[in-house]
Amino acid sequence: MSRLYATINRSARVHAPTARAHHEVAATVKNWSFSVEAQIDRADSDIEAEDMLTITITNLLTGEQVEVASDEIAAVFAAAKRKEQRAAKAEAAAREVLRNDPALLKAALA
Repeated sequence: MSRLYATINRSARVHAPTARAHHEVAATVKNWSFSVEAQIDRADSDIEAEDMLTITITNLLTGEQVEVASDEIAAVFAAAKRKEQRAAKAEAAAREVLRNDPALLKAALA
């Protein structure tokens, strides 16, 4: 039985095409200028504790590639959560500043 499955969630097809894989699976989305590839590599042994996620964007006109993310899947989620927490703290701090300075609040609402 395969450990990895890939699905094209939104397309013009009536039924979602799927693919199975044992060690890695990748999906690529392209337009005329760029492609975005997401790949999941399964941990091969107990030494590699986590499955890896790699997201790459390629400029099809120049061949230039940028690796947007490459890390253990758990680490990618942890980083996203930290980013949300930082944004929430910054928003709370900004609200506190506006609450304590009526002139600044008036200028912000103008």
